[in-house]
Amino acid sequence: MKKIFILLSIFLSLCVLTNSCIYEKVTDGFEEETDPPVVPPVIPPEATKKNYYLDFVTGEIEGVDTYAVPEIDDSPIPIMWWRASDEIGVFMKGDDGTELSSNKKYELPSAAAGKRVFTLKDSVTTSLQQALCYGYTPYKTSVSDFILSNTLNSVQDQSVDSKKMDAALNDNVLMIAPASPYFKLSQTGTLQFENVFAFLRFQVTQSSSFASFNFQKITGVKLYVANENEPEIPSDDYALAGDYRIDVSKAPSMPGYTGPEFTSGVNSITATVTGGNNISTSTVSSPYVWFVVNPLEIKPNERLFSFVKTTSGFVIMSAHVLPSSLKANNVYTFNIEARESNTVSDQVVVYYSDQEASNCYIIPRAGVCQIPLKTITGADLRGDTVEWLWASKEGGSKNFDIKELIDPASLDYNEAEGYVRFRVGTNLGKYTKGNVILALKDASNEIVWTWHIWITDQPEDVEYDKSGGNPNIKFLDRNIGALSADTLSSPAIDTYGFVYQWGRKDPFIGGNGVIPDEGSYKLSVANEHTKLNPKGTWGVGVKEWDQADRSTGTIEESVKYPMRFIYNGTPLFKDDDPADWLSVSQSGLWSDERKTDYDPCPSGYKVPGMHALELDKLSVLYRPWQSYDDYVKTGGFPPAIWFYNAGNSNRYWEYYNDNTKVSTMWPTAGMRQGRDGRNEKGDVVIGAQLKYSGTDRSIGKGYYWTSTPHEIAGPGASYRIEMYNTRLYSPDTYGPNADAYSVRCVKIDE
Repeated sequence: MKKIFILLSIFLSLCVLTNSCIYEKVTDGFEEETDPPVVPPVIPPEATKKNYYLDFVTGEIEGVDTYAVPEIDDSPIPIMWWRASDEIGVFMKGDDGTELSSNKKYELPSAAAGKRVFTLKDSVTTSLQQALCYGYTPYKTSVSDFILSNTLNSVQDQSVDSKKMDAALNDNVLMIAPASPYFKLSQTGTLQFENVFAFLRFQVTQSSSFASFNFQKITGVKLYVANENEPEIPSDDYALAGDYRIDVSKAPSMPGYTGPEFTSGVNSITATVTGGNNISTSTVSSPYVWFVVNPLEIKPNERLFSFVKTTSGFVIMSAHVLPSSLKANNVYTFNIEARESNTVSDQVVVYYSDQEASNCYIIPRAGVCQIPLKTITGADLRGDTVEWLWASKEGGSKNFDIKELIDPASLDYNEAEGYVRFRVGTNLGKYTKGNVILALKDASNEIVWTWHIWITDQPEDVEYDKSGGNPNIKFLDRNIGALSADTLSSPAIDTYGFVYQWGRKDPFIGGNGVIPDEGSYKLSVANEHTKLNPKGTWGVGVKEWDQADRSTGTIEESVKYPMRFIYNGTPLFKDDDPADWLSVSQSGLWSDERKTDYDPCPSGYKVPGMHALELDKLSVLYRPWQSYDDYVKTGGFPPAIWFYNAGNSNRYWEYYNDNTKVSTMWPTAGMRQGRDGRNEKGDVVIGAQLKYSGTDRSIGKGYYWTSTPHEIAGPGASYRIEMYNTRLYSPDTYGPNADAYSVRCVKIDE
């Protein structure tokens, strides 16, 4: 008997040394672990093998019943169900703090796929009766002392073509099971998993009226949080993704849990997509995109901004008002409708083509603009750089940042491909109305050419009857440079627009609705209401007919110095005597028959001609020097077509067609004086002076150029329309070419 006891003692001693006789790993149908064997602690001889069962339960997300991935995936898989091959890490501690299982990996069998609850059975050998469990998924090997290090991807690829949709979501899902209550090892313990991150679901539909958006697919979505007053600057206060660490022993439901600690965070997150369904007007068939993001506490003045890019280069921009926080284990749904008001082209607004070359480009929305390096008639323009020269903003303020209109940093001069590219407004679709003059300069910093960028809502074409002419003519609803056609309620400076010396392509600031200081009112309005590039300067120059040096007053000078008003210094006797800004009058600068290189109108329009059955036919029945009131006083009937100074307005005239007012107005913006000296009355006439601008207290005059030189007056004079008080002057009147008048562009017949 003594021998048997000695042998048994030796045997037990050997077992304790080798750790192989009492502790038995039980797989219960699972494959044998391939990880290096873990050396367990020394277990007292009285320890026994105990089975335990764990219910792995996928947490329910508040208010969400199903969790299908976007329909752009061919075979949607619920993202919150267990999948076969999911790997779970488990920590187990005994009730005395003994570590029973450290980051043990469980790989779910195929039987777990598609289930929310799944039970696993395992066993340990311990003398303890109770255990405490923590869990997390997906399993990671880089866990020590319950600290998990991982990365939430800033680019979540959801491309159908590469079948990455499922991976994009599940690879970014991190679920933690809160510490379960102590349970007896011979009974079942429950690990209820909750998501560490929040889910954002963006579905995109299309407005039925936005036909140009048809057949678009999502190619990507970008998100970030920003201050509502600085929407283009992602805030660094928010880490939407990046490298993080988390204590898995503290779960979302436990006190003291603050979410993941980001060691290297990024403030924006992007989904990339290829393939999938077309965006449609129906929520049933339109695609949607998921994001996994870090929980965030949102400040009251912050917004989530989303940018959805599509196959044809459109960008749908939206600002979303968030709740006070994006909570973990919650899904937030955003429905985005592509409308013309929130969608811009990420390609170009003014497309490159020889036919669309112009000196003026209407930009009615924010976006990237591209204009050709060509004159209207197709001559190539070459220089060294492009920069902005001067700018004006709606309301007349000069205290603004040029970035409100265009982004100077975006100016891209590409001589090889023959274009100038720049961005108007923000990439959120917002823009400020205004005007910008861009200058192409050579290596000596001399101006080679300029373009007028007219940033306004799209002007309408207004049809005018030509008294039997066929077809009728169409004018823009506003003067060149005007930022509004609403003359009744808009500031005068927004409706008056620019004035032009006859034959020049570059504008000058016209009236502003303020009574001028006669005698010193040269370019003060321009200086008060425009922002100048540091190199830009408003100025005046004189041209005298009897000068021996004819270097001034040339078309070349007008191009080289677009901000110089060139007036005529020869003494004159009558206000409307011919007077040119050119040393030698030059025909063809503006033309009745065609659009010239110096025509200031936007593409598709031109300066109207007097004898092209345009302006003269507007008043064909209007007797010279006779007002509408004259008709009434004499008991006569007004003509079918007429201009009328309704209510003796000081700021605008209305146009009637068949006694029906047409929805457009012609403001009395005044003119700039084109000569210097004294008139027949002895009045001092100042070159470049602004005169006759209509105000609320002062009756103004409306002067509008035609492209037609006057046959009788001779060189230096061209036809004009003049509106003053209650009279529309005869369309046979003319003005000196040195004067600067308004221009109302007429649509070119197609």
